[in-house]
Amino acid sequence: MPAAIMLSMLALPGASRGGQPCPNCGPVTTRPWTFPERDHDGTRSVLVRSVLVRPARPRPLDSLQQAVVESLLAERRTTASEFLDAAIRAADVEADAAALSWFQRVLDAVADAGDDRPTLLADLGDFADQAALLRLARRLRPLDADSPQLIDAMREAARQRRRDPARLAQAAADLASVSAPVRQAAVDELARARIDSLPSLVDLLQSTSPEKRVARVLARELISDMGTDARQPLLAWLGSGDVDHWQGVIAALEATGSSDVADFFLAPALVPGTPPGVQRAGLAALTRHTARLTGEPDHTIQPPTGGVAISIVATRLDCILSPQGMPHVPLHPTEGPPTVSRWRWNQQALRLEPVEVSARLARSIDAAHLARDLQALDARDPLAVRLVTLTRVESLLLSAGEAETALERIPAARLAEAFTGPDGLDPGAVTDVLEEALDREMTEVAVAAVELIEAMHTAAPDQAAAAALPPATRKTLVKLVDAPNETLAFAAARALALTGGDGLAKGNSRMVERLLRAATARGVDRAVVAHPDLAVANTLAADASRHGYRTTVVASGHEALRAAASSVDTNLVLLGARIAHPGAFETLQGLRQPGRGELPPVMIVVDPLDDLGRGRKLSTLILQARAHSCVGIVDRLPSFFEPTFDAAGTLLAPPRFPEELATISQAESANPAWRQARAWQRMERGRQALEILALLGHQGFDLSAGEENARLAITTPSLLPAALKLLAVVGRPGAQATLVGQALTEVDPQIRALALAALRENVERFGMLLAQQEIDELCRGYNAGSDAGLRETAATILGFLPKRASPAIGPPRPGFAPPSPVVHPAGFTRPRPSPKAPSVDAAALQPTR
Repeated sequence: MPAAIMLSMLALPGASRGGQPCPNCGPVTTRPWTFPERDHDGTRSVLVRSVLVRPARPRPLDSLQQAVVESLLAERRTTASEFLDAAIRAADVEADAAALSWFQRVLDAVADAGDDRPTLLADLGDFADQAALLRLARRLRPLDADSPQLIDAMREAARQRRRDPARLAQAAADLASVSAPVRQAAVDELARARIDSLPSLVDLLQSTSPEKRVARVLARELISDMGTDARQPLLAWLGSGDVDHWQGVIAALEATGSSDVADFFLAPALVPGTPPGVQRAGLAALTRHTARLTGEPDHTIQPPTGGVAISIVATRLDCILSPQGMPHVPLHPTEGPPTVSRWRWNQQALRLEPVEVSARLARSIDAAHLARDLQALDARDPLAVRLVTLTRVESLLLSAGEAETALERIPAARLAEAFTGPDGLDPGAVTDVLEEALDREMTEVAVAAVELIEAMHTAAPDQAAAAALPPATRKTLVKLVDAPNETLAFAAARALALTGGDGLAKGNSRMVERLLRAATARGVDRAVVAHPDLAVANTLAADASRHGYRTTVVASGHEALRAAASSVDTNLVLLGARIAHPGAFETLQGLRQPGRGELPPVMIVVDPLDDLGRGRKLSTLILQARAHSCVGIVDRLPSFFEPTFDAAGTLLAPPRFPEELATISQAESANPAWRQARAWQRMERGRQALEILALLGHQGFDLSAGEENARLAITTPSLLPAALKLLAVVGRPGAQATLVGQALTEVDPQIRALALAALRENVERFGMLLAQQEIDELCRGYNAGSDAGLRETAATILGFLPKRASPAIGPPRPGFAPPSPVVHPAGFTRPRPSPKAPSVDAAALQPTR
């Protein structure tokens, strides 16, 4: 045997990698664990390879501990399992030094096992209770940081052996043995495997051989002992396409004793074309279930009709797709987004495998099983059809990846197919699904429905006009413009704008306001800091900026509301507990008003003295904040925003701000990369909003309110072309002045050409709205300018003036100034036909990749 035998030689996945943490014991060492080398005297020493975490000075033992240690020494122990038993008993009374001494003997026995080492590790893992092994690992970790890895190796080896399909199949076959000891050993083997034994037990339940009658009885008892633990794995198996095993799965589900699994037997029992064995098993299970409920004899029970079955399954699917049907997840996950544990059937490996999935995906998997049954039962009830459509669309979105960008990766044809019901793709049915998704808080499905409605009612390039938007659909979209979810509200506003209609139709003003709000995005994270003390506010702003926020400092509640509403990028509000006009709680209520978009995370900053006096402000705020989501009470100690170090510069604790942000908002909010991706999505919606507003301007909408949005968007390169298009349809002097300034200062010839084209269009629409002083400045720049490019740009701009008012422009001469043009008053529109509105540029409105 080599001098150093690596644990990876055991070929145990998960236990062979150095530094892998045990989910129950915490982190382990970061180097691979090795068996110790032999000392010169031929003995092995465990301590030569151990990492001592603290000085190994044992505490004096009390009388009970001393008695246990002496009793363990009095017994003769020769095997590894006996050494492990002694280590566990010593650890249970906190005699840690004695426990380590016994565990060293376990280590020596494992190292001497040679080729039998995997078998010995598995035997040790099965010998002791898992909880006892975990307690032993926790007690030994402070003395020997490597010992828990050997315990993990024991547990993993035992788990792998318990999952061995060949061993489990043999154990299932031994249930039919005529020897009672063999049957008992098989029962023990299968009972230890628990869920992993289900495939072998299901195969046994599928058999009809009389010789295996006793074995089937034992199999049902084993599954009954698992109880509800076996329910979800078996339902996942029944929901798969492994029809050949459905007969045994139905028998196993019935054996669990769960009272709510009978609904899943309806489709296998009633759908024509199901294999006869599966139908018989389903009908028999339904009959026995009904007999237990009613107390009637089995032979008097009639199977349910198709209509009754559809009603039962649809009712169950209705409950699953409700907000209350979402599986429970931990409120404070240790790391990463919260997940729930599920089992899935691996058809290739023919085994059940545990997986960790999001709560939304877990619900979708459960709903897909019932939706499949409803489709097989040929459900035509409107509610059942909507529920099936909701399930299909949500499954499609989840399969496309990240929720925020899933729709971009789904082809339009596949999305339309998911919304297609038994009677085809009907716009009214899509609207009904949209309403259903809103009632069930399925926001992503609602956004998908809105985008499909937009696609169905937007004219293609080869079409003269698209189908008119139905009144009911338009009413729903107008209602969604005020939705708290920014993505859904923007999708509704975009659909209303691009599907045409009368410019005076109800809801158009709210549509424009929502698009203008979306156009305030700049691709950054903004924080509003509101505190009556300016020095404290500036300190909080500086602290927030360290975490990637651009801050706006205000001193009152009204200013905080205005600052938060001024930009869609506002995703954090820091409120001083003593803010006034209005107070912190009233300001919080104002942030929740309809039409303000999503409520950003709000942190109410308190001081240590806020609870003094009669007001008990801190206690009152804490009680009030409990009624609101996305709200937390925080302090302004340095440890909240900054990491904590000791005198030697060693990190003691990270800043508490990311954890608090993840608690009151989404768990991913503490991830800067996730926040940056969300910021880019907001900026892309802002670009689309500018493009759409420009199209509305060509249709006659008054977009004077968009002048400031476009002027500020010019400072962002990716928004500049769309901002210029919007300025071209804003009939205000400031819009023309901004375009002139952009044309004169822009160094990129393409952008300069866009600015000049936008200015020309604006002048043709509204006349020259520049002040006389600004025109005179252009003339002076042309006459006295030394830069040929600027002179050419100025000449181009002056050429946009009406012919009767244009100054005579020629080679500049000393003292020459063109005559002043006739300037139209603000708001004057020249009496000429409006230029034809350009066609919708679909490519410009698609998200940039």
